[in-house]
Amino acid sequence: MTDEEREILELFCKRVDEVAKSSIYKDGGREISLNLKGDAKGNVALSMSVPDKEVLLSLVTKLRQFYMPKESIYFRKVYNIVWKHLSSASEEEKECAKSAMATFKQITEVGWFEFRFNNVKLTPKDIIDIWFNGNIFHADKTRVKQFELLAASNLGPFVEYQFISTICDLAGLMTYFGSFIRARLLK
Repeated sequence: MTDEEREILELFCKRVDEVAKSSIYKDGGREISLNLKGDAKGNVALSMSVPDKEVLLSLVTKLRQFYMPKESIYFRKVYNIVWKHLSSASEEEKECAKSAMATFKQITEVGWFEFRFNNVKLTPKDIIDIWFNGNIFHADKTRVKQFELLAASNLGPFVEYQFISTICDLAGLMTYFGSFIRARLLK
């Protein structure tokens, strides 16, 4: 392993430790729930419990560096370094790494719900892009408009829930992968 690769893995693990300190992560996501109640008459009630905005913003800010492709500790870059150095690892260790990548794809590309807004499918990656670039970090005109339209629509609470649950799932995955890296490569 090169010195640069080791530095990247060490930084990844250091930043994972910061994510693990988040109250949302420590709480196991119990602050997050989405409830739908209906009756035979067709009445539907929606309630949602989400973390405090400042707590969520803190976690999102920490997780952004694992998610953005230009960052040195972007998950896929770190994964590629890890995979490169698992050639002599057991099949079980290789399967753990493969499972982490499969989980990353499930969380970001597929998600747990399918959303269609104006007949356009929105993946979790799309939702993160809209939130990051139209609400949290940037003010891209197109993304701001999309964010405002989604927030005002009847899908708004569901999209917000998808965003928050995706962020929490990413936090869990990064923490798992940081532990894997420490145990297998940074002994």
